[in-house]
Amino acid sequence: MANKFTFRMLDSNRQPVEPDDEITNPLSIRLEFNESIPRTQDKKKQGDKKEEECFKPVKDNIPDFVAGETPYFEKYGVYAVTKQKILVISAGEKSTGLLLENNYVTLIFSSLKPVLSQPFPIRVRVVRVSECANPDNEYLGGLTYTVLIEWTDNYEFGVFEKKYNPGILVQSQCDNLILSGNPPNTDPGSIKALKPDGAKILPSNFLGHDAKDTSLVAQSEIVVAVVDTGLAYKQQKQDTNINASYIDSNGRDRHFQIADIWPFPSHGDRLAGNKIGYCSVTPYLRACSNDNQDAKYRNNPNYQALKNLSRNVILNTPYDDNRYRVDSKDKGKHGSLISAIINQKGCAPVLPVKSFDFAGTGTLFDLLCALNYVLACKKAGMPVKIINLSFEGRINPDGFKLLKKKFKSLWKNKIWVVAAAGNEGKELKFDHFLTGALPGGNEIYNIFPACFSGIFNNVITVTDVSKTLTLHKEEDEQSGAFLTDALENEIRSEINNRVNLEGLFWHFKYHFNGNYSSSFVNAAVISPYGSPSNGDLLHGTSFAAAYFSASLAKYLRTNYAVPGNTPWDWDARQDVIDKITHPDLMLRNLVRNNALLDE
Repeated sequence: MANKFTFRMLDSNRQPVEPDDEITNPLSIRLEFNESIPRTQDKKKQGDKKEEECFKPVKDNIPDFVAGETPYFEKYGVYAVTKQKILVISAGEKSTGLLLENNYVTLIFSSLKPVLSQPFPIRVRVVRVSECANPDNEYLGGLTYTVLIEWTDNYEFGVFEKKYNPGILVQSQCDNLILSGNPPNTDPGSIKALKPDGAKILPSNFLGHDAKDTSLVAQSEIVVAVVDTGLAYKQQKQDTNINASYIDSNGRDRHFQIADIWPFPSHGDRLAGNKIGYCSVTPYLRACSNDNQDAKYRNNPNYQALKNLSRNVILNTPYDDNRYRVDSKDKGKHGSLISAIINQKGCAPVLPVKSFDFAGTGTLFDLLCALNYVLACKKAGMPVKIINLSFEGRINPDGFKLLKKKFKSLWKNKIWVVAAAGNEGKELKFDHFLTGALPGGNEIYNIFPACFSGIFNNVITVTDVSKTLTLHKEEDEQSGAFLTDALENEIRSEINNRVNLEGLFWHFKYHFNGNYSSSFVNAAVISPYGSPSNGDLLHGTSFAAAYFSASLAKYLRTNYAVPGNTPWDWDARQDVIDKITHPDLMLRNLVRNNALLDE
């Protein structure tokens, strides 16, 4: 606390107070502190940087598929792509037809929306088979794949029961859920949580690459997989080299460090020559398809950059096309920012995995494919020890079963998972889907992957806090210890002419920009964070998770630490967290063990 602090003044809605604003109620004022805010920065610009957060919806992101609320979860904020289903299929003889992409198969279907009394045959199309098989022993019955099917008949949701369909290995199946941060208030999926007025999401400018160039590959004993919007680069020479560099906050040209990817088998050998990462976004693959059912993707103006690329090029290119425009300036590149933080602060190469599209939309199927890819890299011998998941989504019990199996495989493979807590600023709870996720109140239920920290000891959920001072009529000894004489004088000189401080006292506390929980949130990181590319101020649990992943990677470079031998053995996880954080009682037990990472 003895360091030099800088601050900005906020009103009761956490909006910056400008020099010409009239202050009528001093008790509504709070000061937000940060040691790294340059004093020369314009305060208005500082206040405008809060929009970078976890994946959340915005109304101008119109999906290229029809979304609906899943059966039995109306008003619970669980959305899915209609007329699609995720199945787990055995590679055995009976399942051959379901493992051929663009193949049409007749299955027995029970409609749930609308509800019909008797099952009946329906013709389905195999849209996609996961490029990487499900991990060994994730399902009984040998080699299995995760498959996405689709139908055109007028039934939004339904079930393909195993007893009627011998090709389906297990009853584990799910609607293709849309991962979005704050349903049911608006349309599915964008990383723009606090969208500034006039912001416009831009179409994909996806840049395909055949991955011949490996000049960016970094050898390391620690690899951090980043499942996000991808990694930005520029084409250097046609089909030979890429320039994945950016100007850092010190004005220097800096290159991304990408992990050395080891060869591994894939379905149909579609990932042969995979060198710089993976793209699991299914709509992108449909945009380059000639099938009649994919015409709406191929002809969509958002996907024109993809229509002339090959399927293999898209799969093997994790290009970050996430961008939006504010005041004629392009912003975004969420995944690139996450990767840059981990490169710079953790001194570790990243494994870029693009699972979210240009607008931040992601689906459960694409996430399952992405996690299968990370697990395949690990099985091939790559030292993937951390996976960063800077997003939040709501799922239903069927989605929970599928995703839980995948997270159990991550635990079995001794991979630490760092998850964002989400940015609602509410208490995070998991009640096994008994409570609806309705807006209002101070609690938020069943947010994943954040809530997996209460189930698996390799999952570390991270939130975002800010140092703040608020005015009160009563004195607080702890707050007084925070205010040095120099800081007290600086505050008074800044606002003394605008606020009457007589008889008032400053109280120090942490403001939770993200969700909190003594059960599910394992650590807090102090924001705002300086952007790794231009020094702009960043808030949100997306970036808190990235900073924690970086600190964990730095720790693992010189220390051996793996998750416990049983999913509920919490000691190993807590030992690692204790090594890179310190307890701070001012977190008020809203974070497990009051663990704070002060970056």
